[in-house]
Amino acid sequence: MIYIHSPYDDAAFNFAAEEYCLDLFENGTFPENETVAMLWQADNCVLLGSYQIAAAEIDLTEAARRGVGVGRRPSGGGAIYTGLGTFQYTVIAPYRPGDDFRDLQQKRLAAPRAAALAALGAPAELRGRNDLMAGERKISGLAQWMRSGRLCSHASILY
Repeated sequence: MIYIHSPYDDAAFNFAAEEYCLDLFENGTFPENETVAMLWQADNCVLLGSYQIAAAEIDLTEAARRGVGVGRRPSGGGAIYTGLGTFQYTVIAPYRPGDDFRDLQQKRLAAPRAAALAALGAPAELRGRNDLMAGERKISGLAQWMRSGRLCSHASILY
């Protein structure tokens, strides 16, 4: 596994870093069967899913007044507010035609995150389409997108 810790708190920079990692797979710099894990943060920002309309999700005037940025991720999912008390994490894993998407999501993406939370005393499990739950509370959502035989999955968790 290739681990990348980003010291930058700009969501646009970190989403661009994901794209750059995908470029490195495409040009052969990163080994084809390798997985990338990134841990990063974004300062005071609303992150929108790829198909959301900003004005329908956010009071843009109030966000500007409070100095809250607006960013868009290449994956789907709903809008989230993030700040320096939230960790963002990305996993970029191989995905081939015929792979079982749900199995990949559960075993390679959600299960390690749930196990890490359990080790910290917060048992969690994947439920619904993309929700990581602790009891009846959603503590993280997963959003994915694919490019060139790679599945890029993002999630966040409040610290």
